[in-house]
Amino acid sequence: MIKDDQTRLRQLREQAKARLSQASEPTGELSQEEFRELLHDYQVHQVELELQNEELRSVLQELEETKDQLALTRDRYIRLFNDVPVGYLVVDHSGVIVQANQTFADMIGKDAHRLHGVSFSDCIIPEDRGAFHGRYRAFFKHPEEKELEFRLRGKNGELHVRCTAKVEAELPTSSAGEPWKRILLVVQDISSRVRAEQALRDSERQYRELYEHAPVGIFESTPEGRFLAVNPEYARIAGYSSPEAMMAGITNITRQLYVHPGHRDLLNRMLRDDGHARNFETELKHPDGTTFWVSVNTRANRNERGEMTHVGFLTDITERKLAEEALRKSEERYKTIVTSMNDLLFVIDPEDRFIDIHCQSIDQLFLPPREFLGKTMAQVMPESVAESYRHAAFTVRRDGGSQCYEYPLLLNGEEKWFQACLNLHSDEKTIIASVRDITERKLAELALIQAKEHAEAANQAKSEFLANMSHEIRTPLSGIMGMMQLLRTTSLDAEQGSYVQLAVTSAERLTRLLSDILDLSRVEAGAMEIRESEFLTQDVCDSVTDLFSITARDKHIALECIMDPGIPHHLIGDDTRVRQILFNLVGNALKFTDNGSVRLQLTTLSPAKGGDVRIMFSISDTGIGIPADKLGRLFNPFVQVDGSYTRPYQGAGLGLTIVRRLVELMDGNISVESMEGRGTTVHVVLPFKLAGSTENAWAKSVVGAEKTS
Repeated sequence: MIKDDQTRLRQLREQAKARLSQASEPTGELSQEEFRELLHDYQVHQVELELQNEELRSVLQELEETKDQLALTRDRYIRLFNDVPVGYLVVDHSGVIVQANQTFADMIGKDAHRLHGVSFSDCIIPEDRGAFHGRYRAFFKHPEEKELEFRLRGKNGELHVRCTAKVEAELPTSSAGEPWKRILLVVQDISSRVRAEQALRDSERQYRELYEHAPVGIFESTPEGRFLAVNPEYARIAGYSSPEAMMAGITNITRQLYVHPGHRDLLNRMLRDDGHARNFETELKHPDGTTFWVSVNTRANRNERGEMTHVGFLTDITERKLAEEALRKSEERYKTIVTSMNDLLFVIDPEDRFIDIHCQSIDQLFLPPREFLGKTMAQVMPESVAESYRHAAFTVRRDGGSQCYEYPLLLNGEEKWFQACLNLHSDEKTIIASVRDITERKLAELALIQAKEHAEAANQAKSEFLANMSHEIRTPLSGIMGMMQLLRTTSLDAEQGSYVQLAVTSAERLTRLLSDILDLSRVEAGAMEIRESEFLTQDVCDSVTDLFSITARDKHIALECIMDPGIPHHLIGDDTRVRQILFNLVGNALKFTDNGSVRLQLTTLSPAKGGDVRIMFSISDTGIGIPADKLGRLFNPFVQVDGSYTRPYQGAGLGLTIVRRLVELMDGNISVESMEGRGTTVHVVLPFKLAGSTENAWAKSVVGAEKTS
């Protein structure tokens, strides 16, 4: 339109110019008609010029409006390009970014204007670049048919993206004869979807692991009685090797699995009416016919095809059922025991009120049973009995265990004794009290006490008699021994000398026997006293060797006493009783040893509680030894290893008994080791106190020994 107007304007100008030329030539004056025509043409031309100017102004205005519209469209496009929620990239044939929108720049934490000239490959994490490069050429040739997924190096870590494209522009042909292309890449962040898919896969895996390894049975079945799925635990509980074996082996749940088919029908009705069943207990059976109990929680469910199924959980409660049955039987036994026992049973609440009572006969109570219920102990029992109960109940509730006490009651004019034992109920508040009549026992105790008193009196009389008899016998015996010793000083032939010696030996044995009987009587009567005084340890050892040296020499036996160098030289104790113990033991050792040796060895032991010194006296011999079956009775009175009338070793068998009693009186202990035919060792351990200045030296030596050990 504008071109036509310009052509028309040019023609008008040419016509006007031609007319003006004619008018300026001196051809004469124009006629009035010609002048009017010329003026008319000029006015027409003038109008046409005005019209053309108006049209030009309109065109210019349209051009300005179009320019503004284009600028607005460009701004809108730029905003859309930058603000669209997906990344836009323009890349050239080599993968270099020509233009990128702000969304993509935000994805990778860059400024959009700084991405120009950057290789798109640099934005991809290294592990995915190889796959991207391998497909990029084909992707560039036919971008509309391709879709790539890979990971970008995002500003907050890896981004999973999906990339699609279309040709953005074709550039002049390359040297290879193919046109250069620039493509527009659309990059969409699919990280959320990828994470959701991964979460779904993890959830499915966890569900599968839970299903496979759950400690309860999980199942899905049809109402008709066919399993659709079972987990391994259900198969194990039911006695099958695997879920597949169970599903293949059971085609009718009601008939093959349920011990009571009616239970299955009841379960189906509950599911049909209520849609669920909770803690449904029933008895099922294994393939071998054995049974087990289960608790089932199940609900009705419709699958994706609209079919009704039963989904649920199952736990094996066989052990619980067995325990319940055992408890039931135990309760029955308990009830039987309680109803058959003669003891009274009271159940007393935390306020000490009677809440239950059991008795075989009303004669056991001084009130009817109903008179006890609801009342406290103080309301029905004497104050002394109530006080004993309160003390025992307090102790039981505080410390647990059992508390017993005894009390007398006057029933039907006769004194009766009872024993009450309190125990705490499992609620730790209620008291269970059992009360027993202990009158066939109190009488027996009284009789026993009286018998004991009579026995002690008799024993005392015996001891006094023995002491008196010992004294009375010892006096004439001393005279006999004196006369025999005087007789030995006279001239006697060999036969007379042997008779005198035999009489002296017999008198000495009788003297020792009297001494042993007297000592034993004094110990049993509690009249034996332990007197402590300071003595030399070496003196004890010397007294033993001096006393028995002649006997040992006559029997050709080596006798020795060995002392530990660490033993204190001075001790405080009853050295007389120590000598008596050692004389008995060493004398026995020599008596039962025909060859070899007898050794007395003194050894220090670690101090006992209180700081006392302990000395172990070990008497060893190489004699005949003691049979193992006789060791247990060795310290009993009047016991000898050889009990025959023709035994070669004479004695009354009181020496070791006295030794044991003396050791016990001195707070010591004694033990024996022996092997028949090879010898015996007796160990006696006695405590002593340290004497004066020796105590510190002994303490220092012990401390020094500990430090150097």
